Amino acid sequence: MSRPGFKEAMEIGPPLPPPRAVRILMVEDSASDVVYVKRTLSRGRNYYEVVDISSLMGALRLVKRECFDIILLDLNLFDIGGLVSIPALRAEAPHMPIIVYSGVDDARLRDRALRYGAHAYLVKGQKEVEALDEILDRALDAPSR
Repeated sequence: MSRPGFKEAMEIGPPLPPPRAVRILMVEDSASDVVYVKRTLSRGRNYYEVVDISSLMGALRLVKRECFDIILLDLNLFDIGGLVSIPALRAEAPHMPIIVYSGVDDARLRDRALRYGAHAYLVKGQKEVEALDEILDRALDAPSR
């Protein structure tokens, strides 16, 4: 005699493997911002693995030896500041979407970051960061820049 529900489960088939995590390289030197982003993404509909590094040089080394789906980049880091980090990362990972995650709310800087190859520009502490899950989805679905 079989347990209730066992036959039905066998007819459906074996269980599906868990979904693959979206791997994010978060280049950020503020531990509190890393915690905030991880907490925000944990409420999203996708499963994310966030690898954080606090320097551009460390990020450049990581993208050479590990696979990531997307880069979340602060423009003001201990070892470098400004837009030069976008083309530096783009040179090492040309097809990987880059989302700038900055504390600077400046339309001209945002426009320049997008021209340098960023897929989006998010300002820390603003409401749009709450939609990070959707923004990441759009960047992953967008054609490479």
